[in-house]
Amino acid sequence: MVNIKSIKGRSEIKYYVPLDKVPLIKEFIRPYADLDPYSADLANQQYIIRSIYLDSPQLDFYYQKLDGLPVRRKLRIRVYNEYDPNAIGFLEIKRRFSKTVVKERAKYTFAEIENFLNPENRDWGVLKQINGTLVLSKFLYNISKLELEPVVLIVYNRDAFIGKLDNRVRLTIDYNVRSRKCDKISTIFQDGILIPVVDTQCILELKYDSFMPKWMRELVHELKVSPQSISKYCMSIEKCLLA
Repeated sequence: MVNIKSIKGRSEIKYYVPLDKVPLIKEFIRPYADLDPYSADLANQQYIIRSIYLDSPQLDFYYQKLDGLPVRRKLRIRVYNEYDPNAIGFLEIKRRFSKTVVKERAKYTFAEIENFLNPENRDWGVLKQINGTLVLSKFLYNISKLELEPVVLIVYNRDAFIGKLDNRVRLTIDYNVRSRKCDKISTIFQDGILIPVVDTQCILELKYDSFMPKWMRELVHELKVSPQSISKYCMSIEKCLLA
């Protein structure tokens, strides 16, 4: 049994916010948070997130979330913005222990990720010499043990900000969440026909370690919003696979 009290991770709290409140959020946080440096040179100073989520044929991860299991996980491949020949991707394992979230990720070129996830190319002698092998090994172990496969692609635009005093404090605003059924890793940069999942409001997410900073509490009070259990993954499964 996992000792939840011993787990060190971050708290993540999500809120639905009307789109017309975004200027207020950005103005309010100006003294406390800076723009994520990765988005500073991008159009509109926001980036596009593309994630392919993996699940079992029985959609075990989906139903574990739906049932509210306190200990659960997600596996996904994540890339940013548009395709280029040297596109970078991440293998991510996101685990939740009650209210604490622990994320492990390993960075590779997208071509490497495609190669790793192809069973015909899985040479453990080679993999053991690769940077990020621990995460990669866990990722491949979960795929094999749980018979995981790609099920859905989720795409959205994100404004991201980092705390001025603590770079572990993070605030993100996600817009225009859309998704489609997906069974091939190679199609992560192909939009195809994306179904709107959340498009009439945005998702505000606050991330921090031990305690929510005072300015975040004041922001929530100013917006008059309440925490919500928001799962882009579950909503996308319901729109694209179970509808």
